[in-house]
Amino acid sequence: MRVVSMMQSYWFENSKSSKRFRPKLTTVKLFRSGRINLDHVNDHDQAVTIRAFIVDQIKNNWSEVVYYDDDE
Repeated sequence: MRVVSMMQSYWFENSKSSKRFRPKLTTVKLFRSGRINLDHVNDHDQAVTIRAFIVDQIKNNWSEVVYYDDDE
């Protein structure tokens, strides 16, 4: 499971930066708890791209990444 947890709750779908990724993010959801679950992304390269984008956004826009787990 690939999960990124943040301090703040945030809806990824509402992120201005996510609009260009929207067609690829149909199965990616950031829950109210502040977790992004990439389990249901069908394509591996797509998952890697989205994960890299999300981590980059967190580093640039959020104060602290609480938990990041990548067990490929």
